[in-house]
Amino acid sequence: MTKSKMASTWAWVMHFKQLPPLLLVTCQLVVASCAVHIQGGAKVDVGDYEAIGPEQTLAVKGDVRLLCKDALGYEYPLGLIIYRRNNNTAAWQIATKGKHGLITSLFIIKEGQIIDCRVLSSKEVRGKQIAKKRYLKQFTGLSLLKPNKLSKRVDGISGATTSSKAMMHAAILALRLDGRQQK
Repeated sequence: MTKSKMASTWAWVMHFKQLPPLLLVTCQLVVASCAVHIQGGAKVDVGDYEAIGPEQTLAVKGDVRLLCKDALGYEYPLGLIIYRRNNNTAAWQIATKGKHGLITSLFIIKEGQIIDCRVLSSKEVRGKQIAKKRYLKQFTGLSLLKPNKLSKRVDGISGATTSSKAMMHAAILALRLDGRQQK
């Protein structure tokens, strides 16, 4: 999808903000998944992302629901988690609550470590820095020491504490879900 096509799609979604919240979030995720293909500067290009495997969904119920609640500290905001998997590499689209709405991020995990991440969509006003490479590169190479503890400290962003914490919790959730799916 081209940038102009995605922009017009996003404009359509914003025009229909009166839609029921679940339908609006679904539209936002569709647009966000298109952003994976056009955001520049990331280590994983379109071909690599698509080579990870076919898009799959994981229903947020039962033990997955409990795992999400434990990792995030609240109920997962959507009913499904989108991911791709191929051998020992997976890409997880994780939605977390920011101060001004959902933050949708993508974590690419190989052999239990984050090898790349990016922010797909965010409504944060002061937390826009979470989408910058300078912030996101902190997540590269991270794994889990304990169920809810990353292998290294991630520096937050001054004035954007909620957004920073949302990204850390998203990373933890992606790593935990990946470990669960590997079993």
